[in-house]
Formats: sequence, structure tokens, C-alpha cells
Amino acid sequence: QRLGAEVHACASAAQAREQLAGSEDVDLMLSDISLGRGERGTELAASVRQHLPQLPALLMTGYASGEVDIASTWPLLRKPFDRDTLAAAIAAVIKARR
Repeated sequence: QRLGAEVHACASAAQAREQLAGSEDVDLMLSDISLGRGERGTELAASVRQHLPQLPALLMTGYASGEVDIASTWPLLRKPFDRDTLAAAIAAVIKARR
């Protein structure tokens, strides 16, 4: 929000899918890779891509590089990061999808 974006926070992958299903004005999906309850951000991104192929996704993680297996399917932002790094990653992902 501090970057001037409208943020729709979701408590679960199911809630994110539900919100995204009825929304056409979303520019980006940002998700952690580890969502809890056995859910993965990679699975969420793949599911969303099936229904909204034009919607870019940016994933983030605090895990070491060897512990994250996302191939090169999704842009990845490593924690910790600052506001400028987040802004640059968001801009790059949105620009790449246009």
C-alpha cells in the first residue's frame, strides 16, 4: 500500500482464488511460496494462471536458494527485501507481461 497499490490481502490460497475469480482489474498476484496448511504459492500461481493467463505472479520466499524448487516458471523475490527492491520487482514483472 505504501507503494501506491491497492492491496487485497487473503488469508488462504482458496480465498485468493475466490477474490481473483471475480476480479478483472488486478495487475499482479504476489504470494509467499509457503502458505501454511500444506498450501504452496507455486500451486496457487499455477491455478490462477489457468483461469487468468494474463495475470502476472511474483513469488517470495525466505528459504535458502537450494530449498526452493520453482524452476524458472515464476519470478522470485528473496526475503528479506526493502521497499525499493519490492517496487522494482513488481515493476519488472508487470512490464514483462505486457
